[in-house]
Amino acid sequence: MPLLPVMLDLTGRTVVIIGGGQVALRRATSMLDAGADITVIAPHIDPKLNALNLRTEARAYRHGDLNHADLVVIASNNPDVNQAAAREAADRSILINRTDAPDQGNVMIPAHRTDGPITLAVYTGTGPRAAAAIRDQLFDALDPDCRRLLETIEPYRREARDRIHDPARRKHAMERMTGDDAMQTLKSQGARALQDLCREALADHEER
Repeated sequence: MPLLPVMLDLTGRTVVIIGGGQVALRRATSMLDAGADITVIAPHIDPKLNALNLRTEARAYRHGDLNHADLVVIASNNPDVNQAAAREAADRSILINRTDAPDQGNVMIPAHRTDGPITLAVYTGTGPRAAAAIRDQLFDALDPDCRRLLETIEPYRREARDRIHDPARRKHAMERMTGDDAMQTLKSQGARALQDLCREALADHEER
């Protein structure tokens, strides 16, 4: 069954990670970057997890640990614990990322890399190594000016949202700010020229 790619806003969301090893560390690091409020529960916890800005409980999982969770990451090396946590999460309709059996959860974390406003994610369904290899190939092929263009136009994108209320006009303004002409302007004339182009796009498409 095809999966629907999404971007989750985890700001302030409660994430419980069952397991305290390397997989838990990777998940915790990326989810902290996304603003999640994380608790890690495991009898043995990697010291690197203790150094992060999260809560740790060095004990075995107990039923009820997911009472207030929005998302659970199941990443222990104990199949019975994983199954029990998955059952509790399912009973509570909590989103499940299960690292030992991804197809038994409902959230799969793709291989991803971030550079400023750009996040590139790849999911293959055949394991993380293939996805990571494809991710790296695609990321290395990105035009290095993509980040600079997006960072330059960001204040004008927000201004377009506030000033141009007609969706079609706003779409045309954004296309002008992000299209081939915009990139060529940045490359050949620099950020100031791109800013001028953005101001012109706003003025041309604003309702009068």
